[in-house]
Amino acid sequence: MATLILYHKGVPMVKFLLDQAQISLGRSIQNDICIDDVYASKAHAIINVDAPRSLLDPAVECILEDLDSTNGSFVNECRVSRVQLCDDDMLRIGRHIFKYVSLSPECAMPGADRPAYADPELPTLNEVLHSGAQQMARFSRRLHRV
Repeated sequence: MATLILYHKGVPMVKFLLDQAQISLGRSIQNDICIDDVYASKAHAIINVDAPRSLLDPAVECILEDLDSTNGSFVNECRVSRVQLCDDDMLRIGRHIFKYVSLSPECAMPGADRPAYADPELPTLNEVLHSGAQQMARFSRRLHRV
């Protein structure tokens, strides 16, 4: 399974699993990946995820397609309208930077010290939100005790 990793100031923050046939990105909350950025269009881009061809060939093909956004979509700092994503491509939508990573160990770069798949320790957005809700509940309980 492929993943987008959101970076903030060069630090990986959260991963988004590309686990649907089509993933929408943009400022609207109707998107699969909502980007809170005035430079992102409401419906900015989509990623079409093709299923693996076979068990012998588990590679997933992901195509980024810009939806005629005002400020454009960039892959490795080149403005694109439609492009096939490759491991370690850096996507920029507005001021948000994402790294595309295939989770298939077979896609590791030749001669690389590490496989190309994403760090399993990096939380998904749902894990971050769940953790935040738990912290808010603990904080709220502490306020009620005072």
